[in-house]
Amino acid sequence: MWCKKLAGFVSCLEGSRGEVIADFQQYYGISLPLEGEVPDLERMSLLWYQLPAQSRTARAQEPSNEWGVAEYLLWRIEFNQRHLIWALSNDPKNPAPAPEPLMNPAKLAEAHANRDLALDARGEIDEILGMGVDHG
Repeated sequence: MWCKKLAGFVSCLEGSRGEVIADFQQYYGISLPLEGEVPDLERMSLLWYQLPAQSRTARAQEPSNEWGVAEYLLWRIEFNQRHLIWALSNDPKNPAPAPEPLMNPAKLAEAHANRDLALDARGEIDEILGMGVDHG
């Protein structure tokens, strides 16, 4: 199990070194080196694995960590209020569409990823067809 944590720490350190350094300083009071090797890599990988969900590193890896419990509760309350109002005011002869929940950080990140994949695919298709159109 610690090998998985070690690999994840090293990968995260390579990809988002600034966030990891800031989180270690903020949460543990440990100053990681700005460049070069990290001393006691195994120990640091265990600490990295235990960073709280509110840390920069955790939020970057899991978009749902962007909101805390209070935000998710408010999100649910807001949606339930809109749904209740819709249910009480729904006219059977002229039905209105049911409300949809607002996008939470995880859904928003998924939508952005899907958009990026679609734009990449569109660029590849245009290149294959020789269209050379810039969709900017």
